[in-house]
Amino acid sequence: MARRWFALPPGMRLPLSNGDTCQLLFPGHPGSAAGPDVLDAVLRFPWNDVPCSGAIEFHVRASDWYMHQHHSDARYTSVILHVVLVCDHPSPARDLGGRAIPMCSLNDFAPPRKTYLSATWPCQQVMPQLDEQERSCILKQAGLLRFE
Repeated sequence: MARRWFALPPGMRLPLSNGDTCQLLFPGHPGSAAGPDVLDAVLRFPWNDVPCSGAIEFHVRASDWYMHQHHSDARYTSVILHVVLVCDHPSPARDLGGRAIPMCSLNDFAPPRKTYLSATWPCQQVMPQLDEQERSCILKQAGLLRFE
């Protein structure tokens, strides 16, 4: 999902689950393991002429927002867009303060050019330099962190 998100061209209009669209001005940059998936993205929503900067959170299913307890986690109050593949929850996700977060399904529009397949991520530069034991240790730790 992240590769597809970062391959979206600036200026693209993204369909929202409520029938509106928002305009992608800047996709942001990858977040850390603890917190939103993308930080400092810039979007323009139809209800606000001023560009909005904030975080983006990815999930396979819209209901994963609640399954992962983001609605009760202060780290997710900066999320301005919930990006999903499957829109299985009819109402928008809400943050800790009860604010509704607009939702966009990547399945609602065609993927952009195949350029996202060639994107290089920071870990791709480091991993080849590590031996098998170091790679295994890092991947095991990352897997454990994912479920905390």
